[in-house]
Amino acid sequence: MPDRLRRFQVPAEPATRGRVRGGPTRRGGNEQPPGECLGQVTNTTLHAARSFTSPNKSAKFLAVRSMIALQGCDIRRSRDGNVEIVEASIAHRAFPARVTEQFGICLKRGPSHLVIADGKQVVFPESALCIRPAGCVWSTEGTGPVGFLSIDVSASLLPQGLSHRKMTFFSAGLVPGFVALSRALRAVPREQVEESICSLVLALEQANLLSAEELREEARPGTALRVRESLQARLTQSPSVVQLAAELGTNRFTLMRDFKRRFATTPHAFLLTLRVERARELLARGSDIAEVALACGFSDQAHLTRCFKRVVGVTPGEYARRVRAHAAVP
Repeated sequence: MPDRLRRFQVPAEPATRGRVRGGPTRRGGNEQPPGECLGQVTNTTLHAARSFTSPNKSAKFLAVRSMIALQGCDIRRSRDGNVEIVEASIAHRAFPARVTEQFGICLKRGPSHLVIADGKQVVFPESALCIRPAGCVWSTEGTGPVGFLSIDVSASLLPQGLSHRKMTFFSAGLVPGFVALSRALRAVPREQVEESICSLVLALEQANLLSAEELREEARPGTALRVRESLQARLTQSPSVVQLAAELGTNRFTLMRDFKRRFATTPHAFLLTLRVERARELLARGSDIAEVALACGFSDQAHLTRCFKRVVGVTPGEYARRVRAHAAVP
């Protein structure tokens, strides 16, 4: 894993804790559900957060060193504009009032700081995960020395009836695969982006960080097996999870959940393994590598080589040479 991503791996905490230190543990006499924790403005956290924006202590420093919003960040946006990934190294930052129509998830590394979200002052806790609903108006005068990794997702890729309505903060350990998911979202193929968003949404649901009507739908018996049959029949095609779900009369999130439960992988990853197996057969027969790539649905020979080596452990050329060497032995 690249160093710039490794630095965002926050040590996982037990999922049963579910909340960020400093928030209330009970509400109305009942224990607070896992994952439901808004950053509380207590005397301790308020003092810690203000230490980065106090005129007496840090205004001069911020004026010299602080960056504005996404200045100096690595910004990647999908061609259709539905997904934006922002990665920031550790720096002091200020965010003027802003609003986005995309649903946002942000993993921060660094100390706590104050945020104004929809007119209310809250604390973004130390090294925590933030979920920001679409339409949220927010700002912060200063963050202190923090780095972050954020993903903004358009409503078209999210489940219908999403219940999240306010900026909320959680323990980073509740979604340990967040960095890996952000890496998958950098992939170009749209079908893989859609699958990665589904995986992210399901991970947040499993941690009780969000809920939606579509996520409560149960898969019909045999859904995963029908998806596998459909992929086997369309080896050279790349059907998206949306297409597969529509064909089976369900939604993409239910389909993904059922398929991963049954086969411990995603439909697109499964399709790639099918293509690799077919490529092995053709290479063993002496077919040209470039022709094999096209015949198996890979975009080009380089694409075949990457997938083949990841699954088989050797390149297509090495595999073909070894097969021919043994075939030549009487």
